[in-house]
Amino acid sequence: MISRSEIKGDKRLALVIGKMEKGCELCFPGLKAVIFVTGICGDNCYYCPISKERFGKDLIYINEEKVSSLEPNASALISRGLNEDERRPFTAKGSIEAAMKVLEWAKLNSNIYVHFCPASFKDSVQTKNRFIRLAKNDKRWYEEITSYGTIIWGEVNINDKIIRFNPKNMNLYKGYSVKILESHPTRSRIPIISEETIDI
Repeated sequence: MISRSEIKGDKRLALVIGKMEKGCELCFPGLKAVIFVTGICGDNCYYCPISKERFGKDLIYINEEKVSSLEPNASALISRGLNEDERRPFTAKGSIEAAMKVLEWAKLNSNIYVHFCPASFKDSVQTKNRFIRLAKNDKRWYEEITSYGTIIWGEVNINDKIIRFNPKNMNLYKGYSVKILESHPTRSRIPIISEETIDI
């Protein structure tokens, strides 16, 4: 059991019990900066962690402090024809190359921690991990969690009554048409992102 003496952090910003992640260890004493470049995004994902105060706005924050002395560049980039990189969805063309130049410069000229995390990584990995955590906290007895963090379950209509079941137990419903449904781990399980009917 973890004792209360192991609570670390700042009550105004964040607290942690147990081992703090490397990024947090560097951030709290000011050895690292988290830079939020823009809230402008063409998507409207229901799970987006960007606050209403930032979403859709051309703002820059460094460690939660709004920066006004730098000009945000999303509007300028869009006006000049910002295009997504076909190899990496949601990544501006040239951003990887620009990040590599900064990282190479920092490696030779600085002793601070520099980290580049493209939106494509966040979307593919961090969102999946967030979904897996949510799914583990809210999984119902008849559901399974996929490796992507989505939830699947089965439904069968017997005498006009919908019975939900774990897909692993599908063979219990031989002679019936069953539905296998998949959704993100929302409380309502809406939207359904996949539905397949199978005759057992």
